[in-house]
Amino acid sequence: MPRSTGGFISGDTEAMLNFTAQGPDPGALGSQPAFTRVGMPESAVFAAVDISASTRLMRFVAEANQGFQSYTTVARASGDAYLSANEAGEAAIVNVSTGLVR
Repeated sequence: MPRSTGGFISGDTEAMLNFTAQGPDPGALGSQPAFTRVGMPESAVFAAVDISASTRLMRFVAEANQGFQSYTTVARASGDAYLSANEAGEAAIVNVSTGLVR
């Protein structure tokens, strides 16, 4: 988490650049609903609800993983932005101290 130091925001760029968010494992869901046997009349209703729930759960896991990937992209881009701003600030100071500023 960035912290304020002397009026400036200071972030851990190494952590930002190495950040990798891990979402839910889609492999844990399997490829078909858990309940597929039909025997009693009620089983067909249960199987239909299970299929619907499994489909929605698979969609949720896919969307959650997209979100986790977005978090990773934002964190890494923030680290790059921090480093770029730091390099630009350092270059400006070096230019002033060596008289290269116009």
